[in-house]
Amino acid sequence: MLKNRASREFWLLALMALLVLGAGLGMRDPWPSDEPRFALVAKQMVESGDWLFPHRGTELYSDKPPMLMWSQATLYTLIGDWRVAYSLAMAGHGSFFEHDYRLAKARLTEALQIQREVGIRVGVASSLTTLAIIAHDEGDDDHAVIALREALTIVRDVGSPGHLCENLEAFAVVAGRIRSAEAAAHIWGAAERLREDARSSMIAVRRRWYDEQVAVTRAKSLDGVFEAAWNEGRAMTEEQVVAYALCVEAD
Repeated sequence: MLKNRASREFWLLALMALLVLGAGLGMRDPWPSDEPRFALVAKQMVESGDWLFPHRGTELYSDKPPMLMWSQATLYTLIGDWRVAYSLAMAGHGSFFEHDYRLAKARLTEALQIQREVGIRVGVASSLTTLAIIAHDEGDDDHAVIALREALTIVRDVGSPGHLCENLEAFAVVAGRIRSAEAAAHIWGAAERLREDARSSMIAVRRRWYDEQVAVTRAKSLDGVFEAAWNEGRAMTEEQVVAYALCVEAD
């Protein structure tokens, strides 16, 4: 009797663990900081045929036991889907919103490599947009604008309204420094209306960051001028604000 009860409890626990751990597999573009690194190692195993000695690029990867990478590579070989084989990487956004730009840059740069290789275009655009803001914060507006333009092309091509708004909001941050506060307000106003039309809301941490950026930029403008430019932006069409944003460039 006790043995049967223990057996039932074991299988119940195993079922619950499977449901908890397996929920959402293949449905997200995941982001814990180590996932891009493990994914790249597993991908190189499959492509090179060298499963005995894990490598990252040309370096022998000995930081972790290879069992995890073997499992990822085996699942990909059987299923043919990297999203199921591992949680594909878009790391670093959390570090960005915590203002740890150094760590965010390192994580997102590594994630971007994986996203490009695997072909997750929306992930590429999102990583580029955040890396652009980091470049802007570092004073490298040339690279910021280049990254934002590439991301804008991608999100318009794939038709992702939420990511389009995020990209335009980042363009506004850059425009506030290299053009004017009013130029930023035009883009922010247009992005706000596009968000409303798409019913796309911001997550709380992004909203806090967004409000900080708007407040800093508004402080550089005369009373009433910023608000007037914002309202003019709200009247722009998507095509107009995209063309406007693409005119933002570093000196």
